This record gives sequence, C-alpha cells and structure tokens, in this order.
Amino acid sequence: MMGTANPFGRPQQSYYQPVNMNTYAMPMVYGRMVNSEADILPNQIPNDGSASYFPSSDGSKIYFRAWQQDGTIMKKTYILTEEPVSQPVNTPAQPQAQQAQQPQQNDQLTAVLSQLAQNIGVMAERFNSLEKALTE
Repeated sequence: MMGTANPFGRPQQSYYQPVNMNTYAMPMVYGRMVNSEADILPNQIPNDGSASYFPSSDGSKIYFRAWQQDGTIMKKTYILTEEPVSQPVNTPAQPQAQQAQQPQQNDQLTAVLSQLAQNIGVMAERFNSLEKALTE
C-alpha cells in the first residue's frame, strides 16, 4: 500500500504553503559614479520626477539631475570642498553676486545631504525590522 490512504484510495499529498511576509518599498537613490558630466545619459534619470545624483570619481562635485514636467532635465552641480575657503586679508572682497550665490549653494547641498541621510535612516529602520521578523 502506498502512503496514507484517503477515502478515495489515493495517497495523501502535503503541499508546501510559503509564508507571506510583508514587503516594503524601499526608497531608492538613483545615480552612479561618473568621470565627467558628459558621462550622464538621459536614460539614466528616472522619468517619474525622482532625483538622480552622480558623484564625480575625483570627489569634487555631485551632479544632480531630474526630469521636469515640461520634459526638460533640471541640472544642478554641487561643488564640494574639504574645508571652507577663507578670503586672504590683502585681496579685495568677492563681488556681491558671488557672495550671495555661495550661501544658496550651501543651503541646497545641505538639503540634499539631509534628504540622503533621512533616506538612509529609513532604510536602516526597515532592515532592522526585516531582520527582527526573520529571526523571530
């Protein structure tokens, strides 16, 4: 006699039921390392309006790209410095337009870095939740 019989004379089969785990959509940071701005192709930028960041391989710049609603690509370049540039005492001050532009660039860079840090924090929380669920 084969296996355990049921009333119909056929062997009983057990079916594996996979465990359904909750999955979360992870926020993505799009982009890649580039040698120059010319290495960035339009098809590497998500067309859903998400931002893409392309750090230069020498670490001096971050290129920001995002499709806009009018079908054009918004382009920004963040220039990174190791330490604040101080004005030598014996040289004339920068023109007023340049002085006003630098705080705006710093504010934009701070906003980008803040968003990246927030996204990394969310991903870390989700990884911890997933790890906890898998070990229980």
